[in-house]
Amino acid sequence: PTEGQWSVVVDFCKAMEQRAKDEAWKDQTASLVRSYARKVPLPPDEDRPERDALLALHPGKDLAAIVFDVFVRPSENGAPKIPDDSAEKSRQAAWDLLGRIDPDGSKRTVLASGEHSSDPAIKEINKCARDLGVVPITGSELAWLHGIADEKDKRNAAWWSAATQSVGTLRADQKAGLQLRHIEPIRWAATNHSEWLSASRERLLAELNTRLAGRRIWLKTEGLGAMEEKSKETPKDWEAKFAWGDLLAVLVIDEAIRQPSVIAELFKQAAMDQQDATTEYGGVLWAAEQGGVETQKGGKFALRGYQPRTTERKDDRTFMAPEEMFTDSGRSLGHYHFHVQTPNNRDYAGPGRGDLEYAANHGRNCVVLTSVREGAMDADYYLRGGIVVDLGEIVIGK
Repeated sequence: PTEGQWSVVVDFCKAMEQRAKDEAWKDQTASLVRSYARKVPLPPDEDRPERDALLALHPGKDLAAIVFDVFVRPSENGAPKIPDDSAEKSRQAAWDLLGRIDPDGSKRTVLASGEHSSDPAIKEINKCARDLGVVPITGSELAWLHGIADEKDKRNAAWWSAATQSVGTLRADQKAGLQLRHIEPIRWAATNHSEWLSASRERLLAELNTRLAGRRIWLKTEGLGAMEEKSKETPKDWEAKFAWGDLLAVLVIDEAIRQPSVIAELFKQAAMDQQDATTEYGGVLWAAEQGGVETQKGGKFALRGYQPRTTERKDDRTFMAPEEMFTDSGRSLGHYHFHVQTPNNRDYAGPGRGDLEYAANHGRNCVVLTSVREGAMDADYYLRGGIVVDLGEIVIGK
């Protein structure tokens, strides 16, 4: 599963195909899944040799079902029964691979519902699908679900109940494309902007366009592809790809970053980041009642900044989120980080390639804040699928 030479991977997979009638080779299933889960530039997923070997070893079985079985029963599929966490690595790899095979989670919902398992992970997945109408897409989201499903924390239990009730009011068209990152914005809107919860996708899009009209935006100019003339950062650029939940989430995030107490704290953290040339800073944004952090009296939102550990600092243009950002932020609205290397960093006003990979891998609502002039930062919301919306400037003192 960790072989570094691609030619060796290809040869092994071909050898397994040739010997597929020998049942003993099925013990390689977990290793094949771990190898397949690794992303490679070429070939594309549908032409991967691991795929051909898996289908040969399990004739007549759907690929998603083969991989899901490794998630549920890693040891039975060849993961070593020794205390080196190989089984857990196989489960993580299987879920990450399913994120590519089954990007909307629909196949996993069916597969999980058919499992009569005492496995806590299966129980959590089924509960999430039943109550919240979503399943985690990636391994990181699976860990996210595990955190918020922990009812020993009474705040989780209360949040889950409120979220379930809010999701239960949605129409079928609103539930289309829902993912885990949409649930907290839905819960928040049910209490604070109930009209959004009954609005159509078209109505939310119109609301977003109205909010953005007249704002000063800064399109990213650095890091574009050779054929790109400008960065796509307007709602019109992504109109066909927005799910209803995406539009609700961006409206709630925009509401949050326009609050004076939030703006003041963001600029305070940005100033600290600008003084530190070893890394980028970032943090988590919550509804005030969910974050468990200090906020100004009467404020609707709270945030907390996180500094990467010394060993996690790559350079001044890379944000390495510490593990605490994930374990602390189960009930949060989203993650943010800064591009504030200089007061005028406007050419980098938007997420980089690594930032977009972060959004895809972790499934979070994400915001990057870029210093564009003295006392002003440009805010860009981005999410899985490469979607970016420039929310315009936030200005200190306003």
